[in-house]
Amino acid sequence: MKRDHASCQVRVERRLGVAAVLMAATAGASGQNLVVNGNFEQGNVGFQSDYSFSAGGNCCEGQYTVRGNGSTFNGSFVNPPPSSPGSMQMMVVNGSTVSNQRIWYQTIAVTPGVTYAFTLRGCTAVAGGPAVLQWQVNGSLIGNPTSLPSQTQVWVNIRGTWTVPAGVTSIQLAIRNLNTATFPNDFYVDDLAVIEGSACDSIDFNNDGSLFDPVDIDAFLSVFAEGPCIPAGATCGDIDFNNDTSVFDPCDIDSFLLVFSEGPCTVCGQ
Repeated sequence: MKRDHASCQVRVERRLGVAAVLMAATAGASGQNLVVNGNFEQGNVGFQSDYSFSAGGNCCEGQYTVRGNGSTFNGSFVNPPPSSPGSMQMMVVNGSTVSNQRIWYQTIAVTPGVTYAFTLRGCTAVAGGPAVLQWQVNGSLIGNPTSLPSQTQVWVNIRGTWTVPAGVTSIQLAIRNLNTATFPNDFYVDDLAVIEGSACDSIDFNNDGSLFDPVDIDAFLSVFAEGPCIPAGATCGDIDFNNDTSVFDPCDIDSFLLVFSEGPCTVCGQ
């Protein structure tokens, strides 16, 4: 599709001022992510697990800890890079051989009729046989199962969406591992988030696992103007942010900035 580059540039520049205002307004914003301690920086608190917790070393399958260094839990684990900028801790997991066990679960208040987007970051701890992670709501698996990379030190996103039925005001949200092999089946999870609204894409536009990150605004505007993804080497998402099938649409910029500032997803003309 050919576009009027001058017109596009004007549209982008016109919104840069809005972006700056929104970045200032959302700096330190809280409440948008409904998960408590989703980055595990508070330690082993705010959630439950069917796995057993170890504050020391790893003795067996179906055990986890929370720390920043996986190799101190199990000497075979390869330490990953931070899952997102500033990340210090993560959930370190030796996969269970027992079916239907929840790695992590938490009760979350929701609103009937509203659609929520779920996201987390996963990484393989021992190369070879990766975990297969999937979100679960009230005992039912949702979204698609995602196999972690066979190689270590690579973080990937695991996503899902779910619309709350009438009369439901809270859910038990969980993460499951569908691989119950004994070895290798070891992994890390981090940056858990639940965000209201799913018609729009994730605001983690550059897929670095960091939500409400001003770099995502820079990346979105750069790609919209036919520039590179930011930072170099990142893989950015689709610029049809509101999924109305209209690409290079200024409404996608408006929608991205609105969702970033904790507003609803919008489609042009609505």
